[in-house]
Formats: sequence, structure tokens, C-alpha cells
Amino acid sequence: LRNGTIDIHGKPVGVTWTELSTSVQANSIQITLSQPVDWSVDSQIVIASTGDKFKQNENEIRTIKEISADKRTLTLDKPLLFSHLG
Repeated sequence: LRNGTIDIHGKPVGVTWTELSTSVQANSIQITLSQPVDWSVDSQIVIASTGDKFKQNENEIRTIKEISADKRTLTLDKPLLFSHLG
């Protein structure tokens, strides 16, 4: 944004991004995060692409369907299309 103002309102979220604690393979519907999150079921997240310059188009948007008790493992609405490095 140049020469403008962004004004965003919504529910405060402690952790806005984190890393995968382990790599995840294509077709997985669960990811494990490096730290607990305070996100909600039915929230959308982006799993960023990892790897070299040829992997830049592998970002994936998914919806959280389940969160583990330790708030580190998320079950997604559909399988991932690509592998992501943790």
C-alpha cells in the first residue's frame, strides 16, 4: 500500500502465522504446527509454498475443520495438492 490507510477490524488473534513443525506430503489433510494457535474451526488459512523458485505457485488455501487439544495439529477440509517442507 502506498500513500493510503488500511483499517482492519475483527477478532484479535494472538498468533497470526507460524511454521510447520514437520514436513507434510501431498494428499495429507492434517498439518502440525511449531507452536499452538488460537485459531477457530471454519477459519481459512494459507499454507505457503516451500522449496525453490519452481515451487512458488504452490500456496494452498484450506479451511480448518478440527483442532487438536494441544492446538498444534489442524485437520483441513480437503487434502493438500502439494508437499510442504517443515
